[in-house]
Amino acid sequence: MRYRLVKSKDIKDIVNLHYSVRENYPFGIFSSLDKNFLKSYYKVLLKDKNSVIVCAYDSLGVVHGFCSANLNVEEQFLNLKRNKYRFGLSAFTSILKKPSVLLDLFSRYNSIKNEGSQFISKEGARLEYWVWSKKNKEPTPSIIMHEVLLNILRDLRVVELNFEVDSINNKIVKFHKLNGAIEIKRIVLEDKRERVLMKYDFSNRKSKIKLYKL
Repeated sequence: MRYRLVKSKDIKDIVNLHYSVRENYPFGIFSSLDKNFLKSYYKVLLKDKNSVIVCAYDSLGVVHGFCSANLNVEEQFLNLKRNKYRFGLSAFTSILKKPSVLLDLFSRYNSIKNEGSQFISKEGARLEYWVWSKKNKEPTPSIIMHEVLLNILRDLRVVELNFEVDSINNKIVKFHKLNGAIEIKRIVLEDKRERVLMKYDFSNRKSKIKLYKL
């Protein structure tokens, strides 16, 4: 398996991988939005100067997974707000299929605007999505891909990397703790999901590329 930064030509692969997540994890706003929205979303991210997305691909060029982060959440949110009409249009087909998506979108947008909202980290660098193809049953390349992203962020002088994991993904929470992440606190979302706020502190962390038994 090889690793590199995601390019615009990878949009279709990234969208398909992200879309397939709903089959095993049908929670959150993204599980209700179709590929039109995801395509628009990742086109915006790839043009964001603070966005860092790493993918894993095989000798045939097939992308098996990706892991994303942003160096400046505050600027990212401003960028997302500037593209709100574009996102609204791209979500139109999802709304037609499921009208309640419109309320979810408004709720998500208002949460981003609300300074007091804590459902995601709102400052500094932030780890975002970690997606791996269900067709690839080998976990080691996925873990290495994640570590490649962490090493890039460390080399870019990121000191603290914030992120969130829903507690229902207990194996992922366990992995991050084994990999040196620190749990900050837990919160309960409006839909009753418990979310764990965590961070990596690169000031005293060494690279840990190895397979953990989860």
